[in-house]
Amino acid sequence: MLPKSIVVYFNQDNETTNLPDEVRGFLANSFFYNSNIAFTPKISLYPLRDEQCKKSKEQSLIIIFNLTQQTKNNFFEKCISNLNKTQSIYVTINQQDLGYKNVFNASKAADSIALIQAMPNEIRRIAIVNGKNNPDSKKYVDLFQSYEKEIVEIIELDQQISSQDLFSQILLANRSKERKRKLSRRISKTIEGKARIRDDIEAFVFIVSLEEARNLKPALDYIAEKDFSVYLLNNWTSNSTLGKLEKDLEGIITTGFPIMIPSNIPKIEASDYRTREFAIGYDTYEIVLLKFGGVNLRGFSYDGLSGKIEFANNKMTRKGPLLKITGAGIDLL
Repeated sequence: MLPKSIVVYFNQDNETTNLPDEVRGFLANSFFYNSNIAFTPKISLYPLRDEQCKKSKEQSLIIIFNLTQQTKNNFFEKCISNLNKTQSIYVTINQQDLGYKNVFNASKAADSIALIQAMPNEIRRIAIVNGKNNPDSKKYVDLFQSYEKEIVEIIELDQQISSQDLFSQILLANRSKERKRKLSRRISKTIEGKARIRDDIEAFVFIVSLEEARNLKPALDYIAEKDFSVYLLNNWTSNSTLGKLEKDLEGIITTGFPIMIPSNIPKIEASDYRTREFAIGYDTYEIVLLKFGGVNLRGFSYDGLSGKIEFANNKMTRKGPLLKITGAGIDLL
């Protein structure tokens, strides 16, 4: 049965007055259904703070947005002790459900697994390029190794080194050039030929922002003798969107949110809020309608703005589309 009232809790610091994008997305979809099917629940909005959580009414459906990288914060820990976990939908980008019955897990984990599974079996040895402000590299190493991938090298981006110099060091191109120079001086003759590139790397995985990837891929192409397979796991440090043509990313395989790629999406989303958080909030309202609207969800999936939402028992998970960036545009795999 659809709820008559919904209480929405969200993370917000004391200095922020604007509603976060996930709440905007939730409200945008509610306005759409208000106009089209006359579903008009009373919606109350509260930041995740102890004094607000105590106002929760048992008959209301509770939506809890916790879209921070941290599993908990002080306000959140105090707040959840006052909420009914069986009458709530907990929306998270972490892996823990914190005891909630209904959980919408919008994390990056499914994206990571989808990329690994897209790799041909013959690709075993991988070099990871880890972006700035990304503390999750150890987690990704464990994940890749669980799929029998060998991590040959982990490279941390450094602002002091250009991308070309970075890949030259990784691929040992500079050492090969230095050996040629020394040998040329020794025999008093110029030695022709390409620099030798190490052959123990079969693919690169960029765990970086879209802006960083646009800088890294051309540098790798320039330095390398061969075309390496390159996979991009967006580290979600920005909400940059893919354009229709991405020449600097050509050849990369990646995944992401439909709202962040050129696609046919409702005009209200395309105008101002092409962010992951907006998409998650928008899809959460859709989940409310599906879960409490009498729909048989066994084996059901919904194509949302954050990806394909799959229902299993009381858990909802998203899977982003797998994409290959080509010279002509973006292909769905």
